[in-house]
Amino acid sequence: MKSAAKISLAVLTLVTVPATLAATPPREEILSFETHDGLTLQGILSLPKRGEGPFPGILLLHGSGLHDADHELDIPFLDFTRGRQEHFKKLARFLSKKGYAVLRFNKRGASFDHESDNPLLLLRSSYDDLVEDARNALLTLYAHPRVAAEPLIVWGWSEGTTIAPRLARDHPEVSLLVLMGPAARHFDEILHYQIVERNVDFFHRAADENRDGFVTFGEIDRLDGRGGVGSFYVHNLAEALYGIDGEQILAGAEINGFVETLDGDRDGRLSVDQEIQPVYETALLDLRRTIDDSNSVYEQTLFQIRPLEEFVDRVKTPIVLVQGEADNQTAVIESERLIAKLKARGRDFEALSFPGLGHSLSPMIDFYKDDGGLTTLDNPTGNVMKKRVMRTIEKAIRRNLRAPRR
Repeated sequence: MKSAAKISLAVLTLVTVPATLAATPPREEILSFETHDGLTLQGILSLPKRGEGPFPGILLLHGSGLHDADHELDIPFLDFTRGRQEHFKKLARFLSKKGYAVLRFNKRGASFDHESDNPLLLLRSSYDDLVEDARNALLTLYAHPRVAAEPLIVWGWSEGTTIAPRLARDHPEVSLLVLMGPAARHFDEILHYQIVERNVDFFHRAADENRDGFVTFGEIDRLDGRGGVGSFYVHNLAEALYGIDGEQILAGAEINGFVETLDGDRDGRLSVDQEIQPVYETALLDLRRTIDDSNSVYEQTLFQIRPLEEFVDRVKTPIVLVQGEADNQTAVIESERLIAKLKARGRDFEALSFPGLGHSLSPMIDFYKDDGGLTTLDNPTGNVMKKRVMRTIEKAIRRNLRAPRR
């Protein structure tokens, strides 16, 4: 029997499907629920096409940033981006075909059509607000008449992997956690990896052809014939390297070699560790100062939360860890740290690893280049979360729901 005390914390409302969503399958419902601070958030419940249930429930939790229910991923300044990557829509519909009732919801500040997005609403909210939003979404799912009392699964992605265990810790009705692209370490460490380590690694592995620790303009230019700015990492560093930004270079601006302020010894080559890495370190310090001086409560509180690796071994709910081995947002080390803690404590878990796939479990490319070197980004034209990958994860869910608990 479902707990009436817990259900009373969530407000469940069925509303008319907006015109922009009129093309959605008939077995999807728009749900709205109230937050602890008086907001109304909307989500989409995907149901199996056959039967009336009750069905096992799955709640999907977003990554960081302003995302709608479908978890749209669009990077406008990259001209290789084509359309929307609706990770959560594809995932929810796949799982509903497998017999689950799956709820995905708009993050606070996001809207279905994006015309009424309010980024400031997210920025002025704290991490704890997001935890409470997820809690009310969970209780909304749990209260739905077509959702079974058990099993109940919480699937977190990236930032959502830090929220999902906090829900499981407070709600014994949660049967299983799926943590995809987990963020295990302190946010400072993750940010250092994203801004410094992965970029320096790129120059060592993709641009430094003779592995001597230095890169010349010729080596970088051979990445794409445009000073390397077709690469994500060079594009972001173009102004520091050449004195003009990547967009100007792509538009045909001439490159006259490295800027003198960067090539301090004027030898026409750059030491990856001694000359390029400090540029990224400075960029990280500038970003931290910007966040500290900003009014972004959301970003500031990310640096204050207790890292997942410090308490994951105390979460009694079984866990399925899902990691793309080419993930450049939350690297493999994140999963490795969690695995070590879970093993040491003897907790129930299963770890899935997918070679060549990135943060959204899509094939990896590096901007315009995908024929060698270090691959870096989820391919926006690829088949996001291919069915074979989703099938593998879903089978792991079934295994862990059936397994006896220790």
